[in-house]
Amino acid sequence: MANNAVKLPEFWEAQAEVWFAQAKAQFQLRRITGDASRYYHVVAALGPSTAARVVCLHNAEEFLKSSSYDCAPQKLITMEHSSSALILVDEQLEISDDIVVTEGEQVTLICRYKGNDSVSQVTWRFLAAAPLPPPEPRPPPLALATLSPLYGSNFAVPFDGRATFEGSQGPIGPSGGRDGTLHLSEARRADGGTYICVFTLFPRGGLRAGLELQVLVPPQISAFQANPAPVSPSLSSDSQFSHKTFTPALAAICEAWGARPPSTIHWRLSTILERLVAQPNLGHSPVVSPQSSPGGPLWVSRSELWLQPNRTAHGQNATCVVSHPALITDVEKEVNLRVLYAPEVRVEGYDGSWYVNGPGGKLHCMVDSNPPPSVFTWTRMNDTLPAGVRLHNATLDLLAPLTPELAGTYQCHVDNGVGEGQAGIQVNIEALESSAADQLAFPVRLLSLPFAVALPAFFIILCLFLPVALWFRRRRQRRRHGHCASDNDVYFDGFTTAPPPPISRVPPSLKPHNTDGDRFMIVYPSPGRGDTVSLAAIPPVCSPGEREPQRHDMFCAMGGLSSHHVPLSLPQRHELSQSAGSLRH
Repeated sequence: MANNAVKLPEFWEAQAEVWFAQAKAQFQLRRITGDASRYYHVVAALGPSTAARVVCLHNAEEFLKSSSYDCAPQKLITMEHSSSALILVDEQLEISDDIVVTEGEQVTLICRYKGNDSVSQVTWRFLAAAPLPPPEPRPPPLALATLSPLYGSNFAVPFDGRATFEGSQGPIGPSGGRDGTLHLSEARRADGGTYICVFTLFPRGGLRAGLELQVLVPPQISAFQANPAPVSPSLSSDSQFSHKTFTPALAAICEAWGARPPSTIHWRLSTILERLVAQPNLGHSPVVSPQSSPGGPLWVSRSELWLQPNRTAHGQNATCVVSHPALITDVEKEVNLRVLYAPEVRVEGYDGSWYVNGPGGKLHCMVDSNPPPSVFTWTRMNDTLPAGVRLHNATLDLLAPLTPELAGTYQCHVDNGVGEGQAGIQVNIEALESSAADQLAFPVRLLSLPFAVALPAFFIILCLFLPVALWFRRRRQRRRHGHCASDNDVYFDGFTTAPPPPISRVPPSLKPHNTDGDRFMIVYPSPGRGDTVSLAAIPPVCSPGEREPQRHDMFCAMGGLSSHHVPLSLPQRHELSQSAGSLRH
């Protein structure tokens, strides 16, 4: 190994050609033929100022076998660690800095000659990035595009239709332009790598310059619940969050794949979930792995959220936040966590006031579990279920009327596949005591009191109102069917049960001596007295010539202004009777 040791002098930037000649001689004398060995010896000999201005172009073998023009004393300007070659860049070429674009964007690769020599041809060469990180080798160089005065522009198949020369707007050559700028209408993920611009000059030869193009590829993102879901152990209290109590479980996963460069992922959690994170950094540092792809590897970032399984985490939202240079803003994906846990059971419905002959009651089995139970089992402690109950899954009906046999401790038992749970309640059916009966009857008495008062009052009012109503009805009928009174008209008692007798002419012998001729007399038989009549004088509301009742003859049926009781002799009664009889016929 001592005989093969090579100690190259520091690179002579001012005399690069001489320095390379000495380096080749050293390699031949020490029998160092490996490309990688010679390449690393050259890189080790670069001084600080030179190494900062070196760019990768060819592989080591091509670099060391370069022609005198390639190894001419030209200025080295940059360096790329991921490639295995160096580029000699002449300072007379103007070239773009390294370019970073997003997939689908336009790209402009600037390369212009600033000298006075005649340009014979412009060539772009493409050295694609390795599909996987080192030590994966890079593909061989590709002649991407050429531009010449004789043949115009030509492009390789991967770039044909997307690439154009800016210099193609005018001829190049002795009198033409010196611009070899290349335009790509759409950057593809396979376009990532090193681009070498070569100007062929006459009579000087070739000048080279290179740049790196990085094509950003945005990630595909997904976030989802872990399967199977974590299972929470049965606890006496869910408020316990001891890190030593539980075994961490995978709760959610967030992935960002197909990205270049790798994505960064972090989780935004609620306060409850922050207390349950198994480890401070677990779930916040994604695992990154490469995928082979032309133009450079694509990366998969995966972040797992591990929690202490606890039922309080069920239904909580964990937000996965993904950042990437190709994304304008961070992308957030929300995951609703699902945690399985055994049932917690309680029985409700009994209020402590169920009595014999009561209206019945219901007991409800209230369950908190995930998944929910599908089967409920009801039992009575130390006894079978009585005949007076009915089962409806989570409800137990105690049928009316309640009896002392229905008393006991009822238990509800459930199973959801994760665990079991049960709860019970003591039900007492007590006899109704007198004080309790009075308390229960008091609302009933309050409700029945209005009916007890209203019913007799209704009948009393009915008994008082009905005769008065009938009396007014009979009077209306008499007014409607009667005649207007005249001094010769007689009306009989309208209060008798028999139909009212027809109008009778007043005998002249019965007319009072003190009545005026313009008044009309109405004769009523005196009640209880068969030998007298009552003569009542009323206002003359009907004209003397009217003999038929009118709509305004209500005063004809009203009491008179004065009345006279006239004794009847036998001849007078007979005359009055004949007068009434003649009208009936």
